Amino acid sequence: MAHNLLVQKAGGVCIADEVQAGFGRIGSSLWTFLHSNNDVIPDIVTLGKPIGNVSFEALGAEYFNTYGGKPCSMAVANAVLDVIEKENILKNAAIVGSFLIESLEKLADKYQVIGNVRGCGLFIGVELVCERTSKRPANHLAEWVVRHFRDERIIMSTEGKYSNVLNFKPPMTFNMEDAQNWITVFTSIMKQIETEEVASSSRSSTRTSSVDSLVSNCCRCEQQHRLHRLLAFDPKNECRVIFADWFRFPSCCVCICYDLPESNIFYRTTKRKKTLPKEETLRLREHIGKSCTLFFKDDPLKIVKGDGQYMYDEIGTKYLDCINNVAHVGHCNPHINRAFARQMSLIYTNSRYLHDAMVIYAKRLTQYFPQNLSVCYFVNSGSEANDLAFRLARAHTKHKDVIAVDSAYHGHLTSVVEISPYKFENIKGHKKKNWAPLPCNYRGKFNKDEYDDDEVIGKLYANDVAKSIENHEKGRAIGAFISESMLSCGQVIPPKGYLKEVYR
Repeated sequence: MAHNLLVQKAGGVCIADEVQAGFGRIGSSLWTFLHSNNDVIPDIVTLGKPIGNVSFEALGAEYFNTYGGKPCSMAVANAVLDVIEKENILKNAAIVGSFLIESLEKLADKYQVIGNVRGCGLFIGVELVCERTSKRPANHLAEWVVRHFRDERIIMSTEGKYSNVLNFKPPMTFNMEDAQNWITVFTSIMKQIETEEVASSSRSSTRTSSVDSLVSNCCRCEQQHRLHRLLAFDPKNECRVIFADWFRFPSCCVCICYDLPESNIFYRTTKRKKTLPKEETLRLREHIGKSCTLFFKDDPLKIVKGDGQYMYDEIGTKYLDCINNVAHVGHCNPHINRAFARQMSLIYTNSRYLHDAMVIYAKRLTQYFPQNLSVCYFVNSGSEANDLAFRLARAHTKHKDVIAVDSAYHGHLTSVVEISPYKFENIKGHKKKNWAPLPCNYRGKFNKDEYDDDEVIGKLYANDVAKSIENHEKGRAIGAFISESMLSCGQVIPPKGYLKEVYR
């Protein structure tokens, strides 16, 4: 059968991309390849920094990265591990994630637009559909929901091949109170959808702002300045807050506050760091490439401060951050800030010199992996990590070709763009690759509507990987198979046993 030609038997290397979902996000383990649905040991693992058990030195090549593994980044990396170890990050992710998934599944029983709820820990996707039989993606509705979340001071985004999956990957400090608040807001949004009975395609994509502008005389300099009038959180909109634009006129304008919401508390101080008005920041983006996109492009957020799982805009509005997995253990963690500042005050250089922080971190990190994953290479990004993993695989196998999964995303460097169909399959002139089907048991070609056993679904998808290998470029051998252990394009959890079968 075709499945006798799976990756390792075909001479390839198995690469697990843990950039999005690794470091404890799923709650049950630090790495998603150890999750019960997977339970595999890859040849190479990529994080924000790659880890592998193949040495370039042994293969006759040198590896050097100017800033990968530099003292400052290693000081921060060690501090992040401190927080993970000491603050029960995994336990919090497991408990809060279980509450969210259970609550969402109950809502799915009630509201037909929720087609599928999937995830683990603080890695959750909620797929919205126009109707459940056809599973037609409700991408316009998903965008509408995200904007209503923003109106409630919660930052969400959409993911997935059809942009109809609500993406939930918050900082790991996201707690039970935040989860209860999120569920309350989401329930309210679902009720509004049900009550309005408006087709998803007709929902407005324009956000109604709660801030309007006016011109008034400054009571200090008596000149006319632009002021803002912000509606306070009074449901009848009877109470208003009026305050000056501190950033354009910091030396003269005053703040007149009536029932100022607690979220704006740090704007009550009189001494402020001068920053550009939002309009000026937007204007200056003419010097930034147009392909560098923003969230809420019709009305982008200007974020100036972060704290834990919260972010603040230029007028002090507090937002619950549900998507910023870059700030893994929370924005501006004091322990991490101190570690960075302490190292910056000592030395900032490349990694060509002996330094304790790098080797200490490498030892600490590898203790969390299976024994044969024991060698680290440090780079600057997840894109570089995956690029280096390909170089390692090619040096080891002597084969260049890589098989990836449809709808995958592995970074922005040329080598990884070419095997990232999620972002780049529709680019003009971009040749379609021999991608393996997305192993999704909800929307995929093999799904729970037709098969009751998840392991059967996993084997069927694994057989398709075997066919991809067998049919690849007229029999050319492959160098590697790469997949996220849990796919971040829509938070897809592979069927049970899929990766174990593929890795054979």
